[in-house]
Amino acid sequence: MVVVVVVVVVVVVVVVVVVAVAVVVVVVVVVVVTVNYIEMLKCGQAMKALLKSGDTEKIVVVVVVVVVVVVVVTINYIEMLKCGQAMKALLKSGDTEKIVFFANVSRQREIYVMAGHYLQTLDWQTDPEIMKNIIGFYTKGRSPEALAGFYDACAQVWLLILII
Repeated sequence: MVVVVVVVVVVVVVVVVVVAVAVVVVVVVVVVVTVNYIEMLKCGQAMKALLKSGDTEKIVVVVVVVVVVVVVVTINYIEMLKCGQAMKALLKSGDTEKIVFFANVSRQREIYVMAGHYLQTLDWQTDPEIMKNIIGFYTKGRSPEALAGFYDACAQVWLLILII
């Protein structure tokens, strides 16, 4: 009977936490969308003022700049998605040499962190080169949490070695 009550309480707490996280996410999304909408309105007002001025050269320049920015952002986003997909495929293959090479070539934070996580699944305790790569990838990926976790794992391994 007591176990059932504890399980029910745990389930209720988990549901409450999940709902709270969902509410926070919705609030953040609403704030971001609102800020972007306000910025868009400011740009719209500036464009209306420019249209009223009748200066066609400036209007053409602004339109061309906007189109170029949209194209560049779209291309960068697509390339970023391709790199992420390529890294995931490499991680599935398990080819450590190619994973390290690709992470170094891509020079993207997310890719560095993914490579560091993968290298931690290997036998890093006996291979100093893997340890060096893990530390380097977490540093380049600007992931202090992952780096701290790795240093913690290193400390635990060395403590076990000292105790034994």
